[in-house]
Amino acid sequence: MSRYLITKYQRAVLCGLWEDDRPQTLSLYSEEQLLSSGTEEERIGDIYIAKVKKILPAQRAAFADVRPGRTCFLPLDRGSVLYADGRRTEKDCSDLREGAEILVQIRKAAHANKKPELTGYFNLEEYDDPRAAFRRITETAATRTCYSRIWTASAGPVRELLRLNAEELEMIRIDDPAICEALREDPFLKDAGLDSLISLYTDDYPMGKLYSVESALEAALSRRVRLRSGVELVIEHTEAFWTVDVNSGKSGASVKGMLKEDAVLATNIGAVRELARQMRLRNMSGIVVCDLINMTLPESREQVISALGEACEGDPAGVHIGGFTGFGLLELSRKRIRPALYEQAAFFGIKTRSSVKKNP
Repeated sequence: MSRYLITKYQRAVLCGLWEDDRPQTLSLYSEEQLLSSGTEEERIGDIYIAKVKKILPAQRAAFADVRPGRTCFLPLDRGSVLYADGRRTEKDCSDLREGAEILVQIRKAAHANKKPELTGYFNLEEYDDPRAAFRRITETAATRTCYSRIWTASAGPVRELLRLNAEELEMIRIDDPAICEALREDPFLKDAGLDSLISLYTDDYPMGKLYSVESALEAALSRRVRLRSGVELVIEHTEAFWTVDVNSGKSGASVKGMLKEDAVLATNIGAVRELARQMRLRNMSGIVVCDLINMTLPESREQVISALGEACEGDPAGVHIGGFTGFGLLELSRKRIRPALYEQAAFFGIKTRSSVKKNP
């Protein structure tokens, strides 16, 4: 059974899924993101009437403003776009002009020097009847002016909860009364029957300490992850990709009663299973390159890929396993659905015990 926790932490609200007293996901949000649907900040899934600012024919792309001064990137190689009055452009968007008012959805948040990305095809998975929701959206757009937000997506924790297996979720525990009440009244959680799992934590002992929230966050921001077997993962991030180095310690040299190849295989399987957890926990995305302990048999590599695939099943971001490169590195990619955890922590100025010690 699992528990979803929502607790105040320093300047943010920390949300995460705990299974067997171990965090499986961690995310940081502002209190306003959970309480208010009228903030200026765009959420992934928000739908706007945007104005086309610039068209780049050679790149099959455009830039459009969802509000004055808030320019977003719109790829034009994915089919037609819907005008605000309900008409559709040509399939290749050849008739789209600067100044046109179009209906778009936020597909990706801003990242580094990249602008938020828009799409003309709407994801309305939160609704039981997406077609009816789409009709309501287009009808509303016909009566609204440019830069209007036609639909506000649900808060991030709500989307996370809707992706979980409700049958395995034991409770949703919240230590803030205002946030608790807001989520109890959330229509999507009500429709999914998850509102009945929400409980307000009222004990005197802080919920964050009860579940060792600071230690969990500190571990998820650390470069090194130590497994019970003695294996250590060293996780680094760059602007272009993530690297994961598997250090075997004593476990890869000799394991009693096992041949060395079998020991290496068991070590690597344990490492990729933990890698799958760490990708969800840290919100890792983009290219991930993993340097495993060298295996001599092709069938060993196949078993490692199979174990990783099984461990990544159910990951809402979706993981594509590219396989082993010529240099023996395991290559995979994961879709970006939120900024990485270290980016979220930096945004809120979150400091853990270890970071305070390093930067007195």
